[in-house]
Amino acid sequence: MGEPAEEIGVSFREFWEYEGLPETRYELFSGEIVAMNQPSLRHGALQGSLIGELMRTLEGRCQVLGPVGVYCEATGDAFGPDVIVLCEPAIYDKEIGRALTNPSAIFEILSPGTSKIDTHEKLPAYKAIPSLREYVLVSQRKRLIQLHRRTSSGWISEQYSSGALRICDGEITVEAIYERVDTSALLPR
Repeated sequence: MGEPAEEIGVSFREFWEYEGLPETRYELFSGEIVAMNQPSLRHGALQGSLIGELMRTLEGRCQVLGPVGVYCEATGDAFGPDVIVLCEPAIYDKEIGRALTNPSAIFEILSPGTSKIDTHEKLPAYKAIPSLREYVLVSQRKRLIQLHRRTSSGWISEQYSSGALRICDGEITVEAIYERVDTSALLPR
């Protein structure tokens, strides 16, 4: 994640009206508009692989989307996750009508600049979305997926370096996600 583009106190409406640089993605986090770094080739390959595997396993039961706006009503944050699964009809924010408020699953591909934010700081905001069943963090450094899943007794966390994980009543494997991604070029630590 880049540096704040605006001072603290930006409203959701101001965020959507912010023009910024047209080739830059932005997120609203804790009242600040934050410019996102350009994704790497490996990031793009993982994103494409995730979308393909999710579309295959969910077979039309849910929509699989690339980065579109997600609004966390409880926190006022607006994010553009790397991949979103939507299993119910879309519900948009009440103020602007452009950001989803009811994702079923959210995937973030960890980058060196976003890893801490995606892993720790966004987690409470995403957990506050009532419809969210799974929050999935995908490593670019190694074959590793961290899954946060909502259960009837709260949230649980699981890590996968191989094997299958259930997402929105479908099943994807770590091997299939990383299969077409160049694993010889692991990112530096």
